[in-house]
Amino acid sequence: MLPRRIHICALAFLLIASVTTRADKIDDFVKAEMEKQHVPGVSIVVVKDMKIIKMAGYGLANVELNVPAKPETVYKIGSVSKQFIATGIMLLVQEGRISLDDHVSKFLDGTPDTWKAITVRHLLTHTSGIVREAPGFDPLKIQNDADVIKTAYSLPLRFSPGDKYEYCNVGYFSLAEIIRKVTGKSWADYLNESIFGRLQMNATRTTSVTDLVLNRASGYVWTKGKLQNADSYFALRPSGAFL
Repeated sequence: MLPRRIHICALAFLLIASVTTRADKIDDFVKAEMEKQHVPGVSIVVVKDMKIIKMAGYGLANVELNVPAKPETVYKIGSVSKQFIATGIMLLVQEGRISLDDHVSKFLDGTPDTWKAITVRHLLTHTSGIVREAPGFDPLKIQNDADVIKTAYSLPLRFSPGDKYEYCNVGYFSLAEIIRKVTGKSWADYLNESIFGRLQMNATRTTSVTDLVLNRASGYVWTKGKLQNADSYFALRPSGAFL
């Protein structure tokens, strides 16, 4: 029996060593990229076959207070937020309340003649030709999305709708306004109810500089060879809205 036990113990040791080695490679890769890209803190999860096989935080969620990043740390996700606006639109398409080929003039008030050919599909796919940023957007001023969008009306399109791809934040402001028009709810409330609530994504929500958010990470930028606190936006951009 002794040799059998030794073999079992040896196999167990090899399995543990294999997992440890694999984990160390992930740790080494993440830490190297953090150093290269000047990232103060990050959290990762690796999921395979619907099972979590690694979950970890690296670095700091708050540099000044020396708060470590954890798996539960809540970050601003910037333009990754667009996938949720798009999901909200596609839910409305699935329900038959809008069509991808509806023209945006059906939903947005006062659109110029140059926007007549623009469809919901163009907005989703960044192929509308609308300028990237609305000139009336002010990060320190709270405004209606519709008012921000209208400041782009007078500007010429950069190309004919559908001709090519060019990244466009105004398009996602417009999609958020379509959600508001069709549902009668703010896009934030609609997405909270239709996506985050239903999927129990309890740590995902609209960005707020005033609300207390458990495990919130601070934001930083790397400039002139050092980390600095990132600027805070009072305005809530549907093109980059979520924590």
